[in-house]
Amino acid sequence: MDDNEKNVYFNDILYVGIDPDVSKSGYAVVSKDFKSVTFTTTDGFFNVLDRIQSLHELTSMMGSKMVVVVEAGWLNRKSNFRDTNGARGENIAKKVGANHQIGKLFIEYCKALGIDCIEARPMVKCWKGLDRKITQKEIEQFIPGFPAKSNQEVRDAALLAWVHAGFPIRVKV
Repeated sequence: MDDNEKNVYFNDILYVGIDPDVSKSGYAVVSKDFKSVTFTTTDGFFNVLDRIQSLHELTSMMGSKMVVVVEAGWLNRKSNFRDTNGARGENIAKKVGANHQIGKLFIEYCKALGIDCIEARPMVKCWKGLDRKITQKEIEQFIPGFPAKSNQEVRDAALLAWVHAGFPIRVKV
């Protein structure tokens, strides 16, 4: 990070949203003071751990605070909503369970570092995208300067951090 980026985080509260996934987790940083998303990516498990640790070190050094919000699908009573049976259904269930374990490991890591961490139930799917997930067009309506191109994991992570930072979601119909 260069000096300009470090100055953005001075005395700020950062909310880091994580949408856990075995291959690439969604990762987004929301600045409470600047009311904006300052960084988004999808990355592998160990790279996300490195990002968490680096940001924790930076926020500690700068006198700011960091809160990690992890989507915790395991908090739902039922976590596999697909209408599939047999081998295909079993394969989907294994992937869902693996993603849940990745999320639990993120939380365990944050707790070990002393980082405030929130296990957040998945948000209600009420959007216009596939499987009622949020679309690029919808998220751009209420997050100023959101990256012009993003994937579903990044949008889910950003939405999680945005909501937990206490910012409103207002979509024009």
